[in-house]
Amino acid sequence: ELRDAAKEQKSLVAGFRLHMRNRWNVVDFVSILGGAAMYFVWYSQWQRIADVREELLSTPFESRLLKGDQDQRIQAMGGLMAALESAIEGSLSARAWRVLYIVIITLRVFKAFHAQARLSVLTQTLSEALVDVAHLMCIFAVVVAAYCISGMLLFGHALEDFATLDRVANKCWRI
Repeated sequence: ELRDAAKEQKSLVAGFRLHMRNRWNVVDFVSILGGAAMYFVWYSQWQRIADVREELLSTPFESRLLKGDQDQRIQAMGGLMAALESAIEGSLSARAWRVLYIVIITLRVFKAFHAQARLSVLTQTLSEALVDVAHLMCIFAVVVAAYCISGMLLFGHALEDFATLDRVANKCWRI
C-alpha cells in the first residue's frame, strides 16, 4: 500500500507540474492563493480593530486622562496606543496586499482576453513586447532620475517644490 501511495503522490506532483507549465494555469493558482491571503489579511485587520475596541471599552476614557500624574496617564494609555499602532500598521500592510491582489485579478482579465480572438491579438502583442517595454521603462526611469537630481541641485535652495527628492519627483512628473 505504501508503494501505491508513493506512486500516486509522484503522479500527483508530476500532474501538477504539467498543469503549471501553462502560464494561465499559474495565474489561476496564484489567484486562489491570493484570495485566501486576502481573507487572512481581512481577518487579521478585523481582529486588530476588535482589539482597539476592547481596549477602548475596558476602562472609561475619562479615568485614563484624569487620574494620577502624567506618567500614570501615559502608562494607562499605553495599551490603547499599542492597539491603535498595530491596527494602523495592519491597515498599511492590508493596502499593499490589496494592490497585489488587484494586479493578480488584472492578470485574470488578460486570461479572459486570451479566449476571445481579437483581444487575444492584443495580449499576444503585449506579451511579445514586454521585454522591450521593460527596457524602455528602465531608460525612462534613469532619465527622470537625472532630471530630478538636477532640479534638486539647481533649484532646491530657492524653491520649496525642489527641496527634497520626493517633492522634485512629484514636480517633474507633473511637468
